[in-house]
Amino acid sequence: MTMRALILAALMAAAPALAVAQEALDAAMGRSLFERRWTGEGLGPLYNERSCAACHKDGGPARFVTMPDGGLAIAGAVVRLGDATGRGDPRYGIQVHTHGIAGVSPEAAVNARLVPAGDGLARVAVEVTPLGEPLSPGVTASLRVAQTARTAAAIDRVDMAALDRLSDPRDADGDGVSGRVRWFRDGAGALVAGRFGWRAGQLSLDDQVASAFALDMGLSSPLRPQSHGDCTPLQAECLAAPQPGKAEFAGREMSGDLVALVSAFVRSLDATVAPPADDAAGAALFARAGCAACHLPEVPAMGGGAVSLYSDLMLHDMGEALSDGAGEPDVAPTEWRTAPLRGLRLDAGASRRYLHDGRAASVAEAIRWHGGEASSSRARFEALTEADRRRLIGFVEAL
Repeated sequence: MTMRALILAALMAAAPALAVAQEALDAAMGRSLFERRWTGEGLGPLYNERSCAACHKDGGPARFVTMPDGGLAIAGAVVRLGDATGRGDPRYGIQVHTHGIAGVSPEAAVNARLVPAGDGLARVAVEVTPLGEPLSPGVTASLRVAQTARTAAAIDRVDMAALDRLSDPRDADGDGVSGRVRWFRDGAGALVAGRFGWRAGQLSLDDQVASAFALDMGLSSPLRPQSHGDCTPLQAECLAAPQPGKAEFAGREMSGDLVALVSAFVRSLDATVAPPADDAAGAALFARAGCAACHLPEVPAMGGGAVSLYSDLMLHDMGEALSDGAGEPDVAPTEWRTAPLRGLRLDAGASRRYLHDGRAASVAEAIRWHGGEASSSRARFEALTEADRRRLIGFVEAL
């Protein structure tokens, strides 16, 4: 064997180890960007937080402190704006920005509190006090809390086309569940599925990262060009022009490499979500109550196999009680993407709340808010014995 052949063979043998080393390096660099507190050289001019970690400490979801008077102090929440069709405010766009860089005034002050909703439940009331012009008539303000980033890699592996073939948008089987995959059309007219966000408005992990940089921190990138931070993906009418009333981004544009590095770190969090302990009795109750109709334990993976998510990543009508009045294009205010339950046990504690605005203090409260397509499942849960309800809740909390 010639020297050249020997060198080539050695490089080929070392390739897997080099790839693993490169992944680890990318994840480490991505962590530093994830935790970095951005300042004037790239931030804003309007923003909600200075870092990814401010909303996703250790990759987790929003954290809450509830005051005695019902006031909420939240690390990891924004206020979205819109009417029932998804059109944002003509001046403020689709999200209120509560901070500005030096010399730039924030758009509004925001306060959130829990108010009684009957039957021992509470809902979240959001007070937005604009520092400029008032919100336009018909525009609703809705609190949206950060979801965990630990399941993002798993979500990104899902074969959405295969999942769509399992959907039942017209409820052909008559079980009352009619979820649907949210599809977008790209520039060539091809269908691309949304999978990230409370309403499946982001297409991929990279897209989710770029959107958070643009909308939450004012950092543009090739995936979210300047002035397009308020756009949903592939929304042509939005991409055609800057949002009315929004200042131009003052910071430099992030490169696609920086977005990819943050995505690499988020993907590395997947290793922290170990499979839950086997609980056949709890799983049986989960299925018996109808929870598994939407919170599918496994969904198809790209390239074959399955992904454990306890979600179908589809939009479901959850009823008027969970309507926030602010829809999105082709998504009604009552529709929400099924929240993945995978890894729920990692963020249990007093600072954790549930549902899109954090109104539920426990898994049991979240279930009691379920309506629409989930009404029958909620009724089955309530019909269980107290011991079985505790067992089912314990199963969910241990996922």
